[in-house]
Amino acid sequence: MQAAATGVVNLAGSDVDRLLEGNDRRPIRNLDQGGARCGSDVKFGAGVVFGVLIGRFVASGFVGPASAQPAGSTAPAPRDHAELAKLYDEDQADRMPQGGGPIDWSVVLPRDQAREARIKALYQAGELHTGKDFYRAAMILQHAPRPEDHLLAHEFCVVALAKGHRDARWLAAASEDRYLMSVGRPQRFGTQYRAAKPDQPVRLYQVEPGVTDALRGEMGVPTLAQARQREAQMEEMIKGKEPAAAKR
Repeated sequence: MQAAATGVVNLAGSDVDRLLEGNDRRPIRNLDQGGARCGSDVKFGAGVVFGVLIGRFVASGFVGPASAQPAGSTAPAPRDHAELAKLYDEDQADRMPQGGGPIDWSVVLPRDQAREARIKALYQAGELHTGKDFYRAAMILQHAPRPEDHLLAHEFCVVALAKGHRDARWLAAASEDRYLMSVGRPQRFGTQYRAAKPDQPVRLYQVEPGVTDALRGEMGVPTLAQARQREAQMEEMIKGKEPAAAKR
Protein backbone atom coordinates (compact mmCIF):
# COMPACT_ATOMS: atom_id res chain seq x y z
CA MET A 1 0.00 0.00 0.00
CA GLN A 2 1.11 3.46 -0.68
CA ALA A 3 0.11 7.05 -0.09
CA ALA A 4 -1.27 8.91 -3.08
CA ALA A 5 -1.23 12.62 -3.69
CA THR A 6 -4.92 12.56 -4.55
CA GLY A 7 -6.21 11.65 -1.11
CA VAL A 8 -8.01 8.64 -2.54
CA VAL A 9 -8.18 5.58 -0.34
CA ASN A 10 -7.81 2.27 -2.12
CA LEU A 11 -8.43 -1.10 -0.55
CA ALA A 12 -6.93 -3.34 -3.09
CA GLY A 13 -8.10 -6.84 -2.77
CA SER A 14 -4.68 -7.63 -3.48
CA ASP A 15 -4.73 -7.11 0.36
CA VAL A 16 -6.49 -8.40 3.66
CA ASP A 17 -6.22 -11.91 4.57
CA ARG A 18 -7.86 -10.79 7.78
CA LEU A 19 -11.19 -10.95 6.00
CA LEU A 20 -12.99 -14.13 5.17
CA GLU A 21 -11.78 -17.09 3.19
CA GLY A 22 -14.28 -18.48 0.71
CA ASN A 23 -17.77 -19.05 2.03
CA ASP A 24 -16.93 -20.65 5.36
CA ARG A 25 -16.37 -17.19 6.90
CA ARG A 26 -13.16 -18.13 8.69
CA PRO A 27 -11.00 -15.10 9.53
CA ILE A 28 -7.62 -15.03 7.86
CA ARG A 29 -4.87 -13.16 9.63
CA ASN A 30 -2.92 -11.90 6.65
CA LEU A 31 -2.98 -8.24 5.75
CA ASP A 32 -1.41 -7.25 2.48
CA GLN A 33 -0.91 -3.79 1.36
CA GLY A 34 -0.71 -2.95 -2.26
CA GLY A 35 -0.60 -0.22 -4.81
CA ALA A 36 -3.40 0.36 -3.39
CA ARG A 37 -1.18 -1.24 -0.83
CA CYS A 38 -4.27 -5.43 0.03
CA GLY A 39 -5.42 -6.81 -1.74
CA SER A 40 -5.92 -8.77 -2.07
CA ASP A 41 -3.86 -6.07 -0.19
CA VAL A 42 -2.54 1.63 5.35
CA LYS A 43 -0.39 4.61 4.92
CA PHE A 44 -1.31 8.16 5.78
CA GLY A 45 0.14 11.19 4.05
CA ALA A 46 -1.01 13.88 1.66
CA GLY A 47 -3.41 11.21 0.62
CA VAL A 48 -4.15 7.76 1.91
CA VAL A 49 -4.15 4.59 -0.07
CA PHE A 50 -5.20 1.37 1.60
CA GLY A 51 -4.44 -1.97 0.08
CA VAL A 52 -6.40 -4.87 1.40
CA LEU A 53 -5.99 -8.45 0.54
CA ILE A 54 -9.48 -9.82 1.02
CA GLY A 55 -8.08 -13.25 1.23
CA ARG A 56 -6.37 -15.78 -0.92
CA PHE A 57 -9.47 -17.68 -1.97
CA VAL A 58 -7.76 -20.94 -2.80
CA ALA A 59 -9.70 -22.89 -5.41
CA SER A 60 -9.27 -26.44 -6.53
CA GLY A 61 -9.37 -28.14 -9.87
CA PHE A 62 -6.95 -26.13 -11.96
CA VAL A 63 -6.55 -27.96 -15.22
CA GLY A 64 -2.94 -27.85 -16.23
CA PRO A 65 0.41 -29.56 -15.88
CA ALA A 66 1.45 -30.57 -12.41
CA SER A 67 4.96 -29.34 -13.11
CA ALA A 68 7.10 -27.83 -15.82
CA GLN A 69 9.17 -31.00 -16.17
CA PRO A 70 9.06 -32.47 -19.70
CA ALA A 71 7.51 -35.91 -19.99
CA GLY A 72 10.10 -38.61 -19.41
CA SER A 73 12.65 -36.19 -18.03
CA THR A 74 15.13 -37.66 -15.56
CA ALA A 75 16.36 -34.27 -14.36
CA PRO A 76 15.54 -33.53 -10.71
CA ALA A 77 12.58 -31.21 -10.20
CA PRO A 78 13.62 -27.66 -9.25
CA ARG A 79 13.38 -26.82 -5.57
CA ASP A 80 11.55 -23.84 -4.14
CA HIS A 81 13.85 -20.86 -3.70
CA ALA A 82 14.81 -20.61 -0.03
CA GLU A 83 15.38 -16.86 -0.01
CA LEU A 84 12.04 -16.26 -1.74
CA ALA A 85 10.31 -18.36 0.90
CA LYS A 86 11.97 -16.26 3.61
CA LEU A 87 10.97 -12.99 1.92
CA TYR A 88 7.40 -14.22 1.58
CA ASP A 89 7.21 -15.28 5.24
CA GLU A 90 8.56 -11.91 6.34
CA ASP A 91 6.07 -10.11 4.11
CA GLN A 92 3.17 -11.99 5.68
CA ALA A 93 4.51 -11.65 9.22
CA ASP A 94 4.67 -7.87 8.80
CA ARG A 95 0.93 -7.98 8.13
CA MET A 96 0.11 -9.99 11.24
CA PRO A 97 1.21 -7.87 14.23
CA GLN A 98 1.43 -9.73 17.50
CA GLY A 99 -1.73 -9.39 19.51
CA GLY A 100 -3.69 -8.27 16.47
CA GLY A 101 -2.60 -4.65 16.87
CA PRO A 102 -2.35 -2.08 14.06
CA ILE A 103 0.39 -2.34 11.48
CA ASP A 104 3.14 0.26 11.77
CA TRP A 105 3.47 1.22 8.12
CA SER A 106 6.36 3.56 8.86
CA VAL A 107 8.30 0.37 9.63
CA VAL A 108 6.70 -1.97 7.11
CA LEU A 109 6.83 0.23 4.01
CA PRO A 110 10.66 0.43 3.87
CA ARG A 111 10.75 -3.36 4.31
CA ASP A 112 8.23 -3.73 1.49
CA GLN A 113 10.38 -1.60 -0.79
CA ALA A 114 13.47 -3.65 0.00
CA ARG A 115 11.61 -6.90 -0.64
CA GLU A 116 10.19 -5.62 -3.91
CA ALA A 117 13.65 -4.62 -5.11
CA ARG A 118 15.03 -8.02 -4.17
CA ILE A 119 12.20 -9.82 -5.97
CA LYS A 120 13.01 -7.91 -9.15
CA ALA A 121 16.71 -8.72 -8.80
CA LEU A 122 15.98 -12.44 -8.37
CA TYR A 123 13.64 -12.35 -11.36
CA GLN A 124 16.21 -10.60 -13.57
CA ALA A 125 18.83 -13.15 -12.49
CA GLY A 126 16.57 -16.04 -13.52
CA GLU A 127 16.23 -17.33 -9.96
CA LEU A 128 12.48 -18.02 -10.07
CA HIS A 129 11.83 -21.65 -11.05
CA THR A 130 8.87 -23.30 -9.35
CA GLY A 131 5.19 -22.42 -9.30
CA LYS A 132 5.52 -21.48 -5.65
CA ASP A 133 8.48 -19.22 -6.45
CA PHE A 134 6.41 -17.25 -8.96
CA TYR A 135 3.41 -17.13 -6.63
CA ARG A 136 5.46 -15.86 -3.71
CA ALA A 137 7.16 -13.27 -5.90
CA ALA A 138 3.75 -12.11 -7.18
CA MET A 139 2.35 -11.77 -3.67
CA ILE A 140 5.21 -9.46 -2.69
CA LEU A 141 5.40 -7.54 -5.95
CA GLN A 142 1.71 -6.69 -6.08
CA HIS A 143 2.28 -4.45 -3.05
CA ALA A 144 4.46 -2.17 -5.16
CA PRO A 145 3.14 1.23 -6.27
CA ARG A 146 3.45 1.13 -10.05
CA PRO A 147 0.97 -0.33 -12.56
CA GLU A 148 3.77 -2.18 -14.33
CA ASP A 149 4.59 -3.94 -11.05
CA HIS A 150 0.97 -5.06 -10.73
CA LEU A 151 1.07 -6.31 -14.31
CA LEU A 152 4.28 -8.23 -13.72
CA ALA A 153 2.76 -9.75 -10.58
CA HIS A 154 -0.17 -10.90 -12.72
CA GLU A 155 2.20 -12.44 -15.23
CA PHE A 156 4.01 -14.25 -12.42
CA CYS A 157 0.64 -15.70 -11.40
CA VAL A 158 0.06 -16.97 -14.94
CA VAL A 159 3.41 -18.77 -14.82
CA ALA A 160 2.64 -20.16 -11.36
CA LEU A 161 -0.65 -21.55 -12.65
CA ALA A 162 1.04 -23.03 -15.71
CA LYS A 163 3.37 -24.83 -13.32
CA GLY A 164 0.38 -26.24 -11.44
CA HIS A 165 0.33 -23.96 -8.39
CA ARG A 166 -3.42 -23.61 -7.84
CA ASP A 167 -3.16 -21.06 -5.05
CA ALA A 168 -2.24 -18.42 -7.64
CA ARG A 169 -5.72 -18.33 -9.16
CA TRP A 170 -7.25 -15.74 -6.82
CA LEU A 171 -4.10 -13.62 -6.93
CA ALA A 172 -4.12 -13.75 -10.74
CA ALA A 173 -7.60 -12.20 -10.73
CA ALA A 174 -6.77 -9.69 -7.99
CA SER A 175 -3.53 -8.52 -9.61
CA GLU A 176 -5.38 -7.95 -12.88
CA ASP A 177 -8.00 -5.91 -11.04
CA ARG A 178 -5.32 -3.97 -9.21
CA TYR A 179 -3.55 -3.15 -12.46
CA LEU A 180 -6.79 -1.94 -14.06
CA MET A 181 -7.63 0.22 -11.05
CA SER A 182 -4.14 1.70 -10.99
CA VAL A 183 -4.53 2.88 -14.60
CA GLY A 184 -8.02 4.28 -13.98
CA ARG A 185 -10.06 1.55 -15.63
CA PRO A 186 -12.91 -0.53 -14.11
CA GLN A 187 -11.88 -3.81 -12.55
CA ARG A 188 -13.23 -7.11 -13.86
CA PHE A 189 -13.41 -9.62 -11.00
CA GLY A 190 -14.37 -7.35 -8.10
CA THR A 191 -11.47 -7.77 -5.69
CA GLN A 192 -10.56 -4.10 -5.14
CA TYR A 193 -12.11 -1.55 -2.78
CA ARG A 194 -11.70 2.19 -2.53
CA ALA A 195 -12.80 5.26 -0.60
CA ALA A 196 -12.67 8.57 -2.44
CA LYS A 197 -11.32 10.27 0.68
CA PRO A 198 -10.05 8.98 4.03
CA ASP A 199 -13.24 10.08 5.79
CA GLN A 200 -15.60 8.58 3.21
CA PRO A 201 -17.01 5.04 3.27
CA VAL A 202 -15.24 2.20 1.55
CA ARG A 203 -16.97 0.85 -1.52
CA LEU A 204 -16.24 -1.84 -4.07
CA TYR A 205 -14.32 -0.21 -6.89
CA GLN A 206 -16.16 0.04 -10.22
CA VAL A 207 -16.66 -3.34 -11.90
CA GLU A 208 -17.24 -3.76 -15.61
CA PRO A 209 -19.87 -6.35 -16.63
CA GLY A 210 -17.66 -8.62 -18.73
CA VAL A 211 -16.93 -11.27 -16.06
CA THR A 212 -19.66 -13.60 -14.81
CA ASP A 213 -19.93 -15.09 -11.34
CA ALA A 214 -19.25 -18.46 -12.94
CA LEU A 215 -15.89 -17.23 -14.18
CA ARG A 216 -15.21 -15.69 -10.77
CA GLY A 217 -15.83 -19.10 -9.26
CA GLU A 218 -13.32 -20.68 -11.63
CA MET A 219 -10.74 -18.22 -10.29
CA GLY A 220 -11.67 -18.73 -6.65
CA VAL A 221 -13.19 -15.24 -6.40
CA PRO A 222 -16.46 -14.53 -4.50
CA THR A 223 -19.57 -13.57 -6.41
CA LEU A 224 -20.15 -9.89 -7.10
CA ALA A 225 -22.96 -9.84 -4.53
CA GLN A 226 -20.64 -11.34 -1.90
CA ALA A 227 -17.98 -8.75 -2.76
CA ARG A 228 -20.48 -5.94 -2.20
CA GLN A 229 -21.54 -7.45 1.12
CA ARG A 230 -17.93 -7.18 2.32
CA GLU A 231 -17.91 -3.39 2.07
CA ALA A 232 -19.07 -3.11 5.68
CA GLN A 233 -16.38 -5.55 6.82
CA MET A 234 -13.76 -3.48 5.03
CA GLU A 235 -15.08 -0.40 6.77
CA GLU A 236 -14.78 -2.11 10.16
CA MET A 237 -11.21 -3.13 9.41
CA ILE A 238 -10.19 0.39 8.49
CA LYS A 239 -11.53 1.63 11.81
CA GLY A 240 -9.41 -0.97 13.59
CA LYS A 241 -12.21 -3.37 14.39
CA GLU A 242 -12.36 -7.10 13.87
CA PRO A 243 -14.81 -8.21 11.14
CA ALA A 244 -18.07 -9.15 12.81
CA ALA A 245 -17.91 -12.72 11.46
CA ALA A 246 -14.57 -13.20 13.21
CA LYS A 247 -15.99 -12.45 16.65
CA ARG A 248 -16.95 -16.01 17.47
